[in-house]
Amino acid sequence: MSAVFRNNGGTGSGSATFFVLWPDKFSYLAQCSVVLPRTGENDFTSAGCVASSAQLQNYFRTHRGGTVRLYVKTES
Repeated sequence: MSAVFRNNGGTGSGSATFFVLWPDKFSYLAQCSVVLPRTGENDFTSAGCVASSAQLQNYFRTHRGGTVRLYVKTES
């Protein structure tokens, strides 16, 4: 998963955690985290990571063509 992030604060770095969510629940099947590089205020950067788990693999094995939701949480 990847995303483009805009720094709405002052110059600095942060982190992003990507969650792969069940389609109908707010609990996750897999997650991964990435450090966001140092950027200036109002600058953009992109970052991503690979999320995998036995639970996610089992979900797609038993729900062929199924969909999941994505949630991203950022911290500075």
